[in-house]
Amino acid sequence: ASVATTNFVKHTIKFTNEDESIEFYNYSTLVAKGNGTTVYDAATVQNVIAGYQLADIRLHTANATDVTNATSVNAPNSEDALIVYRFSEVTAQIVIKQMAGSTEIGTKTLTGYRAGLKNVVVTAPFVDGYALSDITKLTQTISELRNGDNEVTFEYVAEGDVSFRLKERNPDTGKVETIAVVNGATNTTYDPNATGNALNLSDSGYTFDHT
Repeated sequence: ASVATTNFVKHTIKFTNEDESIEFYNYSTLVAKGNGTTVYDAATVQNVIAGYQLADIRLHTANATDVTNATSVNAPNSEDALIVYRFSEVTAQIVIKQMAGSTEIGTKTLTGYRAGLKNVVVTAPFVDGYALSDITKLTQTISELRNGDNEVTFEYVAEGDVSFRLKERNPDTGKVETIAVVNGATNTTYDPNATGNALNLSDSGYTFDHT
């Protein structure tokens, strides 16, 4: 037998999702063979996978029933062992508050996000009868989504006598939909291709097509 087989045992550590159907990564370590144990605990792996939190730890050996614990397991140094850190997905949602002054005119909740996502761009929803108070704030960026609710507020004013409806074709439905309403004024030039113009949405990722 080799020196490694005689004097050491192998502990294999895996990081998976909660039902172990997805393996994120794994590694193995040689442990001096003996009668003691090696502790594998939760404290060292709490933030190793963005968007996931530790659910529990499973210990498997050939000569004993599997042990599962939320905080730690003691792997025997007398035999090979498999330690599986199992993670559950941490979900996040975006709550969009639509305000006209001090009056809330609507709330929209976007779900299906994973906590830890960075630089998430949120677009102000269209509200019939209202225009954005500042079209340059058509979008807002959340630097990092946290677990639970992530609130974003957009400010609106009543749609005026002169207004523009900015539209795009939805790539999923093929329908032309209103992005936003911009209030205007008479005797004013509006050019969606001009830098700094109220109808220029290039900073929000939109390019003018036609009227």
